[in-house]
Amino acid sequence: MNEIVLKEKDIKQLCECLFQRMRPWLSKQSDRKVWGVPRGGIPVAYRIASIINGTVVDNLADANIIVDDIICTGKTRDKIDDILYSKHNKKLEHDVYFDALIYKPSEGEWYVFPWEGSRLNSIEDVPLRMLEYIGEDPKRDGLIDTPKRIVKSWDFLFSGYNVDVSSLFTTFENDGQYDQMVILKDIEFYSMCEHHALPFFGKVHIAYLPSEKIVGVSKLARVVEAYSRRLQVQERLTEQVATALDVYLKPKGVAVYIEAQHLCMVARGVQKQNSVMVTSSLKGQFRQDESRMEFLLLSRR
Repeated sequence: MNEIVLKEKDIKQLCECLFQRMRPWLSKQSDRKVWGVPRGGIPVAYRIASIINGTVVDNLADANIIVDDIICTGKTRDKIDDILYSKHNKKLEHDVYFDALIYKPSEGEWYVFPWEGSRLNSIEDVPLRMLEYIGEDPKRDGLIDTPKRIVKSWDFLFSGYNVDVSSLFTTFENDGQYDQMVILKDIEFYSMCEHHALPFFGKVHIAYLPSEKIVGVSKLARVVEAYSRRLQVQERLTEQVATALDVYLKPKGVAVYIEAQHLCMVARGVQKQNSVMVTSSLKGQFRQDESRMEFLLLSRR
């Protein structure tokens, strides 16, 4: 992640650019009422209002200029457009001007604004607003540091994005010409379902038929860890582990078998407490019936 820390001089330049973009709109407006999208848009609103001799308003419905600090996906803009039209019979671009200091940053860029203090502080706003959404008071004693703790937990839970899987494969020559199955089973894993951001967890069983190389056994578990510490679906996780072994180890065959419980259907939804999802991926010689049956037999013992 490329962290870009903006200074006050950068904000002045960005505000000037924003002012230049909105000049055609301003030429048609005598009354300039500015509303900032909470939270990052609020300091932008005050800066822009001072440049255009406008007034910062508290209510969205009263504004004819809306500003934000950054537009990433455009979902905030679309949501505001829907609210304006459905409740106030207004449309962006026609009745209200909408813009931001930064528009759709490049992939991998993370902007930190002066009013955020740091990248950690900027992302802490997300769980804080989630607490407000569910009806909690983020300022009460038990929750004051909760946004910070949530973000720190994300650093661990999603640490797999920072792992170069190819670097995990410490291999050795298969000097003994071992040509039988190598199995590492009951590898515990924890991952997060990308559909509901709830955990799923269970065990992974891995087998490979060596060719010219063998791999340090701990590396098999590390590959599972690298792919599971991401937003995932079990099907993709299974295939990613199998493909990595097949590509980087080049064995005669690879088999991966995963059994897991998903909290998205245990703690919510259909609430089936004892349900277990099973997935498998077989490559090379494991597609043959004899090897497949031997793997399944040994992995379930």
